[in-house]
Amino acid sequence: MRSDSIRISRFCVAHARLLAVLVLVLCCTGAWLSNAQAADRPAVLFLSSFHKDVPAQRQFEVGLNRALGGAAAMNDVHMEFLDSQRIPAQDVTEAMTALIERKYRSVRFETVVAWGEPAARFAAGIRATLNHPRLIFVEITAAAAAALSDPAGGDVAIVAAPAYGEALAEALRISEAERLVVIGDAATATGAVRLQNIRDAIAAQGSGVTVDYILDQPLDEVAKRVAHLPP
Repeated sequence: MRSDSIRISRFCVAHARLLAVLVLVLCCTGAWLSNAQAADRPAVLFLSSFHKDVPAQRQFEVGLNRALGGAAAMNDVHMEFLDSQRIPAQDVTEAMTALIERKYRSVRFETVVAWGEPAARFAAGIRATLNHPRLIFVEITAAAAAALSDPAGGDVAIVAAPAYGEALAEALRISEAERLVVIGDAATATGAVRLQNIRDAIAAQGSGVTVDYILDQPLDEVAKRVAHLPP
């Protein structure tokens, strides 16, 4: 399956750059946006995998509105948040599908922008419910892009290719560390992918550095354990 994709080679690329690429995609991919009259602006649904108050989310939202939404008088932008880091995927899917069916029954979306893999999978799963809009997947893996994109529908995937190995090698070179502590979660889809990436990077490094994992712990427990680590 061939899908139009834009590859971002560094995990640490600022979300502002992702937004810039997204703006370019939305503005330049055809008459489906540019030919609309100002009084009948194309409707765009932005689905975020995250909670609405995550700092990166807030900045992305502000930038999207300025570049493409009401502030730019280009599109009628609607936003929904899956909060997938805290709520089980099945519960999110059922609740969000019902919400969209009721809330947007009179809206026909030209485009759905899905940020993160949980939102991308959700958007692809309700494509028919949304009357088959173009889907733009932001910051997903190449494997997810290949599985979810529909070339016939003109989908676009902005692919994030995290450079975990390079980042780890550079960190160890600079710090000359003998011990590595990995703090994160493995209970969510996003967390599991990131954890596997860092495990693979550590295995490939083969440096003999001692590795400790602090996973799926509440913040107070993480703080307590980190307080006893060496400098």
